[in-house]
Amino acid sequence: MRAEPTRPVISASAQSISEWLHELRLHKYAENLQSVSWKEMLDLTDAALEKLGVSTQGARSKLLKVCIVFLLCHFVPPPGTWPS
Repeated sequence: MRAEPTRPVISASAQSISEWLHELRLHKYAENLQSVSWKEMLDLTDAALEKLGVSTQGARSKLLKVCIVFLLCHFVPPPGTWPS
């Protein structure tokens, strides 16, 4: 059985957080997060998302996981390149 290809965490086509939320099927929270920048999005906590109106634990978890994966993929050097 062949595995389906994974979708990018933050695709190159997502020009705004609103578009990104739509790709994640979380577009109902676009209005709540319209004033948040990309940098702020990557720094949000579960409590901050809840305060911004992302009401369900599932939606908050999904957003936090996607942000963590993005940070790990883009800012953590690959194993073997870490300083000793």
